[in-house]
Amino acid sequence: MENTVSGREKWSERGVGLLLTETVQESDIVIFSEVSRITRSILQVLEMLECCVLRGINA
Repeated sequence: MENTVSGREKWSERGVGLLLTETVQESDIVIFSEVSRITRSILQVLEMLECCVLRGINA
């Protein structure tokens, strides 16, 4: 999945949000090659990881 939306948008409102909240399933593995391409905020990275943990996704 390619994400071409501005990094200023909240992660849950972009393609990565759809991926983590709706597309991937429990026990799936998600690999991001570069964190700076999905968000500019450490807080948002932590929110994404929390979402993954709650859904049983390996990130």
